[in-house]
Amino acid sequence: MITIKQIAFGNSSEAYIQSGFTNGLNIISSSENHVGKTLIMQAMMYALGSVPMFPASFPAEEYVFLIDLEIDGNRSLSILRSGNTFIIKEGDAVKPIESVRDFDRYWNNHIFELPRIVKDDKAHIVSTDLFEQMAFMPQAKRNTARIYGGRYNKNDLYKILYLIFNYPHKHYTFKHFEVY
Repeated sequence: MITIKQIAFGNSSEAYIQSGFTNGLNIISSSENHVGKTLIMQAMMYALGSVPMFPASFPAEEYVFLIDLEIDGNRSLSILRSGNTFIIKEGDAVKPIESVRDFDRYWNNHIFELPRIVKDDKAHIVSTDLFEQMAFMPQAKRNTARIYGGRYNKNDLYKILYLIFNYPHKHYTFKHFEVY
């Protein structure tokens, strides 16, 4: 299990830190609008490898994003992201990663195995942006027929959901589970 402990983002003139997350369900709420609830979720997804889904008015390229995770209750991991560059710190080890694709590979091999789907007649490990879409859909009006930049479509999201909910469908595999 992966538990988010803290999310932080900022630049040389401002910073925001949201900590205090607990195991289980966490609810971020406010009676006010435009105080950053959605921005926190967008920053989490972005720090975890998703494509940017910030409002056009938010200059994400001017910010650095940091997320602290606990994995399986016994590993602490920090991921720092600036643009498409990541730095991962676990214990005394620091690993620089220079692309989102390499981050997806690192995630799959060292953090949590990502689902595999068949796309264009080939088995592919999905990227973190498609995987994370199950956890968060932005409230802004978007056409989700093409998901986050056009690499995936809505059927690819359905494939992952089939896997997680053990819905039989040929060619979809997840972790050590296969359906034929």
